[in-house]
Amino acid sequence: MGEYDRRLRAAARSTLFTAATLAALVVAAPSAIRAQQLSPERLSPRQRQVWERETTYWRLWKAADVEGFMALWDPHLADWPHATSEPVDHAALLAMVQKQFEFIRAGDFDYELHPLSVTVVGDVAVTFYTVHTTYRTADGTESSGDSRLTHTWLRADGTWRIVGGMSASPVPEEPPGAG
Repeated sequence: MGEYDRRLRAAARSTLFTAATLAALVVAAPSAIRAQQLSPERLSPRQRQVWERETTYWRLWKAADVEGFMALWDPHLADWPHATSEPVDHAALLAMVQKQFEFIRAGDFDYELHPLSVTVVGDVAVTFYTVHTTYRTADGTESSGDSRLTHTWLRADGTWRIVGGMSASPVPEEPPGAG
């Protein structure tokens, strides 16, 4: 292993540790999250940069732009889409995206974002939001759904890229068995 590879791996470990620590702090401090509810007039310039990358994520998804969409992701990512039983790496995400984009090209797709929080610490940022999606398949079937998402972004060489993410179904308004 060359010196460049050693330094790259050390930097990746350090970055992932920082991202994991930031995510743990954000999860452990819900009052801090509520204090930073996303509203355009309250975003710092760095928060706006990160949120613009999230909106770009969805514009590229709607356009079914595989190359542009995958450019948002760091090659060392760990992502856990709600449709998978475990996290996926860059290659698995690419395969999933290509399959989904074939489906999207066949019909209509739209989305509505509901931002909740953007936290930026140094070169690491964490976003939390929900999204409502609607689409129509080639056979005319209409569908819609809601998801909760979080992305961990890393700024390297002046560009924010996703190093980690997770999506999940919405929490039911009333817990099972209540009432």
